[in-house]
Amino acid sequence: MKKIIYSLVSFVLVSCSLGPIEAQVINNVSVVEFNKLINSDEGIVLDVRTIGEVNEGHIEDATNIDFYASDFTEKLALIRKDVPIYVYCASGGRSSKTVTKMKDLGIKKVYNLLGGFGAWKSEGLKVAVTKGEILKKQ
Repeated sequence: MKKIIYSLVSFVLVSCSLGPIEAQVINNVSVVEFNKLINSDEGIVLDVRTIGEVNEGHIEDATNIDFYASDFTEKLALIRKDVPIYVYCASGGRSSKTVTKMKDLGIKKVYNLLGGFGAWKSEGLKVAVTKGEILKKQ
């Protein structure tokens, strides 16, 4: 019995001494806040939907990097790290995963649009329509 107690105490002490564990905090913002941020701050608006989705409409001046592209992570690594990045997709799933990847790449100021482009359209905000890829130099 003493061995079990010593083992448990040792395990707890070792676990506590490993140091703090940093949690990945995703900066989820509402449509209203997202719109305010992209209009008041220098930054990059990143659309991670497919080109087919983008062709149906997107947020003005957005840069597109397809979440499903084989070189997605490589393209993310090329994005400037010194300005805020505002990420959206259709409903928030892909953009949330993108924000986590970007934080892993050392990009600190990253914001995820809650509800994605669907929420943006539901609020009646401006939608741009551009046929073809809208990838900009960053």
